[in-house]
Amino acid sequence: MVMQVVIGWREQKTVHVSRNVKRATRVSSERGTSNNHLTEDQSLSDISNDDNFSADDWSGLKAQDLRSDFEAEVERGVEGQESAMQSPSTPSENLKPSNSKKGSMSLNCTKKRSRNKKRAHKKDARSSREVMGGSRKVLNKSPLLGPSGPNDRTCLPDAIGHVVPPEIRSAVLHSLLAKLPPQGDTSIFLANDGLAQHGMFLKRVSGTYIASGGPAYNLLQEHNCKLIIHIKLADLKKRPMDHFVAWDGNMIYDRPHNVKVNNSTDRRNKAGSTAVFESLYHKKFFSRWRICNVYELASF
Repeated sequence: MVMQVVIGWREQKTVHVSRNVKRATRVSSERGTSNNHLTEDQSLSDISNDDNFSADDWSGLKAQDLRSDFEAEVERGVEGQESAMQSPSTPSENLKPSNSKKGSMSLNCTKKRSRNKKRAHKKDARSSREVMGGSRKVLNKSPLLGPSGPNDRTCLPDAIGHVVPPEIRSAVLHSLLAKLPPQGDTSIFLANDGLAQHGMFLKRVSGTYIASGGPAYNLLQEHNCKLIIHIKLADLKKRPMDHFVAWDGNMIYDRPHNVKVNNSTDRRNKAGSTAVFESLYHKKFFSRWRICNVYELASF
């Protein structure tokens, strides 16, 4: 009951004070002041000089002003200020993944790529060491030489016929076949005797190719040449035999197949070059092979 009385008294005071402020404003306007509206201090000053305005009225008015200022401060604090417990960062910033985790994932991916590259390089290196020759065997379709006697060992004249000029090939072969021994292989001495009739001879250049890296590799580094290669073979019963092939920098000429040498795997390293000759003298038919001499077709 007491609280209701106090509240009623305050409401009456508020209405009374508001009525006095309006009256003071109207009085000031009638006096012709330059401002259209009174400031709060001016209004309060006029009210305080009013005879009908008591000390209790003045105290109630000041209390109302303080209460209004306090409510305004509270309203601004709620709408425009952050509490001490609230984090200044936005929710989207709090949900953003940390840079340290991103950096760690990027580093792991980089390391994985590096490991994969190293493995690929090792695999390529191992493949290049183990690769079989990329050469291609093709059937030798040139006419077979007809022996002039019982000796059919014509590999040397046949090899020379592939590196002499095409326009004199028939005449050179006729001269070489005329020099065949009654049996066995034709020697370099007899071959030079037949070539001399055409202003040519076989010059020994073995020291140039039977050197560091191996003769097979060194020979296949040539791209334009006229070479006769002397190869020592042994059959499966290990019986030795001499054999001759021609090499012009592109093809190794033999019977029954020639070998076309490529410019990548066949010439890349010793293993690739050796594989080219192994394709001609496979271990199914030969127990071993060895390049023992090299001759170059030269002119007087």
